[in-house]
Amino acid sequence: MMPVAPRITLLTRLALPPRTVFALLTEPAHVRSWWGGTGGRVLHVQMVPRGGEDFWVAVLVDGKRGYDNHGCFTQVVPGEVLAADWQHDGSVSHLVIQLLQLGEETEITLTHRDFPDLASRDFQLERWQAALAALRHYAAGLDAQGVPIRP
Repeated sequence: MMPVAPRITLLTRLALPPRTVFALLTEPAHVRSWWGGTGGRVLHVQMVPRGGEDFWVAVLVDGKRGYDNHGCFTQVVPGEVLAADWQHDGSVSHLVIQLLQLGEETEITLTHRDFPDLASRDFQLERWQAALAALRHYAAGLDAQGVPIRP
């Protein structure tokens, strides 16, 4: 029996429809607002959500260290699925984000698998947890179309 490659599976819900959640995950203006997580700042987003298109998100954390997320979209179904091959210094992991409407909410299931090692998985787990927390906070201030709610 082969050993299982390190993986991450995270689940969260947003009180927005799937089409809006998909926009939050793929439109650079929205991605800049949450991808860096708490204490992170997105410096650059290059993202066209179509199969075969590359993406790149550069982040600076706590004004000191940075990292790049980059890869290629492998499957894009607006409002339903976003999948990508994720580049790691010479290796590739696989990301799948599935959206499911549950009443007034959208459930997000994020699965990131086939990391080259546990250290890469652990780093990415910390990053995804921070990013999803920031996404939940950002989404709470938006209406169903993804427009900021004015007090």
